[in-house]
Amino acid sequence: QQQLQKHQQQQQQQEKQALQSHSLNNVFNNEAGHQMDVASLTNQIKVLQGVIFDQKKELSKMDKLVQQDKNTTNYCTPGEFCRLMKAFEDDSMAHQNSKLQMALHTADTKLAHHREHIQQLTRRGVI
Repeated sequence: QQQLQKHQQQQQQQEKQALQSHSLNNVFNNEAGHQMDVASLTNQIKVLQGVIFDQKKELSKMDKLVQQDKNTTNYCTPGEFCRLMKAFEDDSMAHQNSKLQMALHTADTKLAHHREHIQQLTRRGVI
């Protein structure tokens, strides 16, 4: 927005300069009260049209910057992204996590059972 305001101020200054350099005093000859020749007026019109074209091009650039700025404000923060991911987490991932926890518990139980069996065999002298 600051860039847009700065650009608008620059445009206003350019317009003032264009008007000053091509003021109505240049269009009419005050001493004789006669119109300037058509070629001179045509040249001034072309210059002013060029200024208008440049200003429209700059305005278009600034509009694109404003639109980009608006679009970037719509992105979510990393924290919001994590909350969204957790809220929409796939059930299969939670199910897979649960299955892995069950498998680990089963493996721990079997390991404990085998250790106990080995200790019993060792006490009996079989091993």
